[in-house]
Amino acid sequence: MILGEHVCVSLEQLQHAAQRSGLALALTIETLGARQELHLGVLVLSEGEGATVLHMSGHQRLKREALSTDRHRLFLLRPRSVSDELWVDRMEAIAGLWGRVWDRVLTRGGADEWAFAIAPETSVRVSGQPESRSDEHTPGFTCSTFALKLFEAVGYPLVRSHTWPPPDAADRAWQEEVVRTLQRYFPAHAFGMLDEVGAVPRYRPEQVACAAASDRHPAMYEDVREVADCVARMLRAAS
Repeated sequence: MILGEHVCVSLEQLQHAAQRSGLALALTIETLGARQELHLGVLVLSEGEGATVLHMSGHQRLKREALSTDRHRLFLLRPRSVSDELWVDRMEAIAGLWGRVWDRVLTRGGADEWAFAIAPETSVRVSGQPESRSDEHTPGFTCSTFALKLFEAVGYPLVRSHTWPPPDAADRAWQEEVVRTLQRYFPAHAFGMLDEVGAVPRYRPEQVACAAASDRHPAMYEDVREVADCVARMLRAAS
């Protein structure tokens, strides 16, 4: 599958996109720590303003920070399957929700309601509030599912979730490590995830980023699997 004209783009290309429509959206990936974990964020760039990234950095740690061209790699959302006018409307809806989420963190709910959890069952309301959709799963997000649910909330899903496979050995190991880490500091929250390890799909940051850069939304797993693996290797080799 051809992922549009670009997979990773430069800040200049992002700024050019913002000049054309007044607004640009991208997903960002950075490589963290000695284990080279990939971490995903949602970036909004308005013409005349700086580029800012919103991301789930951990349990009850939803953060907003300025783009770092040294750390972040950019995956521009620029599908070809909709008109320019419709795409601007969608970008404005997503950017509006992005702002309401952060406003809620600052002035209402705070970061404590943004939990970290491995099951992709929690949604984001258009008001900017997280909402658990199932009593069977621990509520919360990973960095990847936070991004997915932000787009899904405004009627623009990035992926066809039913095409994602069960976790493989590497995904299960990652889920186990997440639960072990949470058990040290938030044991009650982590307890509910024990039965979810190996039972819920994992959306890797590179898969979601490549789905965003795809020229087909929502993307299927097979659309992004190979190129996402290549992106992950490239990012880790460059870190």
